Amino acid sequence: MNENKYLSVTALNKYIAYKITNDKHLTQIAVLGELSNVRLSKNHLYFVLKDENSEINCIMFSSNKNTLKFLPIDGMKVVITGNVNVYEPRGTYNIIAFQMLEYGKGALYQSFLELKDKLQKEGLFESKYKLMIPEYSENIGVITSDTGEAFNDIRITISKRFPLATIYLYPSLVQGNDAAQSLINAIKKANKDNLCDVIIIGRGGGSQEDLSCFNDEELARTIFDSKIPVVSGVGHEGDFTITDFVSDKRAATPTAAAMLVTPQKESLLTEIKTKEYNINN
Repeated sequence: MNENKYLSVTALNKYIAYKITNDKHLTQIAVLGELSNVRLSKNHLYFVLKDENSEINCIMFSSNKNTLKFLPIDGMKVVITGNVNVYEPRGTYNIIAFQMLEYGKGALYQSFLELKDKLQKEGLFESKYKLMIPEYSENIGVITSDTGEAFNDIRITISKRFPLATIYLYPSLVQGNDAAQSLINAIKKANKDNLCDVIIIGRGGGSQEDLSCFNDEELARTIFDSKIPVVSGVGHEGDFTITDFVSDKRAATPTAAAMLVTPQKESLLTEIKTKEYNINN
C-alpha cells in the first residue's frame, strides 16, 4: 500500500487539533448548559456541560476556579466561556473554561456582587456612617433626568404632601455610558451649592443594564462622601443597586423617596393645632 495515501492516527489528531485551535469560532465561546458530574481534582474543577441532547467534558483550572463567586453543583444552569481543546493522545475534545456565570445572572450581576462585597468589607454600608434624614426638609434636591417620569412623580408628591418645600433639580443622565459621571457631577454640585437639606437620587424602573450606572464604584464613594443626606429611589420595589446600599436611606421608588423626605400635610397641621392647644391651655 502506498504510504502517501493514509495518515497515522497521531497525524490525524494533530491536524484536527490544529484546525480547532485556529478556528476563531471555537475560541472564547460562551456555552449555556447544565452542570453534571462536578468534581475537584488537584484543585482543578472538572465537570460535564449538557443539554437535552448532548454533553461535553469541561475543565476549569484552579487559577480561574478560585475566582468563582458561587459553588458550582450538579443541576445548576450556567454559561461558561472558554476555548475548545483537543487532547491529542486520546483523540477527544473538551472545553477549557476560564469563566462561569450562573444562568440569568450575567456579567453585570457578577460585577454588582463583587463591588457590593468590596464596599461592604470597607464599611461603606454601615449604619454608623448614615446621616439622619431631616424631619422637615424645606429644601429638597432631586438628581434625576429632567425629562423622565421620575421627576414628575417626585414633584407632584412633594407638592401634595409638603407644599412649603422648595425643589432644586440637578438634571442628570440616568442611563448609558456617561450616566454615572453625570450623577457624580450632580451630587458634587449639590454639595457645593449647599442649598438642600436632603437629596433624592433616582429614576424609574428598567432592566439590569438600564440601572447599571447606579452600580458604579465612584458614584458610591461620592454618595458616601456627601455632606448632605442622600435618599435613593431607584427603579421598582424589587430593584436593588449599590446606590441603595450606600445611601443614607433607601426608598423602593422615586415616589416613595419623595414621601420619605416630606411630612404629610394633614399630620403637620394636626401637630401644629396640638401645640397651639397646649400653649393656650
